[in-house]
Amino acid sequence: MAKHKPVLQIRLSVGRIRNPRHCAHPGLLMILVTVSAVLLWQTFVIHRPTIPLGILVLAQIVAFGCTYRFPIPSLIVFAVLSMAGDAFSPMYSSYALYSVLVAISLWSYFTNDPASAGAALLFSAYQLVWSTNTDTAAAPLTALLFSSMFILAALLGAALRRFVHHLQRQQQAIAQMRLQMLESAEELHDAVSGTLSNVDLMLQYRSHTLLSAPTAADVEQIVELDEDIRTRLDQASQDVAQIVNMLFEQYGETADPSMPTN
Repeated sequence: MAKHKPVLQIRLSVGRIRNPRHCAHPGLLMILVTVSAVLLWQTFVIHRPTIPLGILVLAQIVAFGCTYRFPIPSLIVFAVLSMAGDAFSPMYSSYALYSVLVAISLWSYFTNDPASAGAALLFSAYQLVWSTNTDTAAAPLTALLFSSMFILAALLGAALRRFVHHLQRQQQAIAQMRLQMLESAEELHDAVSGTLSNVDLMLQYRSHTLLSAPTAADVEQIVELDEDIRTRLDQASQDVAQIVNMLFEQYGETADPSMPTN
């Protein structure tokens, strides 16, 4: 008779966590490509820029594209070029405003709340100075309008950052839970596999004894063996129940009252 070996396999594993704020993300790439394409269209198709302005816009697009890998320094360069654009064209702020708003949102997303507020205040102050120098009468209203858009863009980026942080914490909690479940499964394996192996050996001995014309002493030994097997199986059942109840308690479920705890 071939020897049977009971085997318990643990198939639970802890998945890899990806950082949702990793800058090399398809969503970020789509934003950068879209903004760059529209900025090119606005600059070279709808308008007829001067050569310095065209070079500046191309450099700005390159800096914006580098945000995909190097967000912080690239956005700083983009902001400086945006402010410099007004020196080459009075209309630059009008048709490139959307790209500045996207840059402020990305800056808020990749940094923190103080940095977000600083960016909104910096662009608001710059816009006030620029409006005062170009149109004194409408400067306050224009500055207020632009400041509102800058603040809204910063708030949008900050809200997205907080949302992604929340998703990241959820992923970490799930990974920790899976790790704890894996440890509990290993404990369950250790608690039960030894008992099942001993019971399997006892059953093999019992079968061999019954097939070899047992005597009265052998029958009495088999009865004791059966009692020992039942005791070991009861103990294994209790070990399993204790671990299952522990899992229920850890993850907020109610343990089955029919399961023994000791």
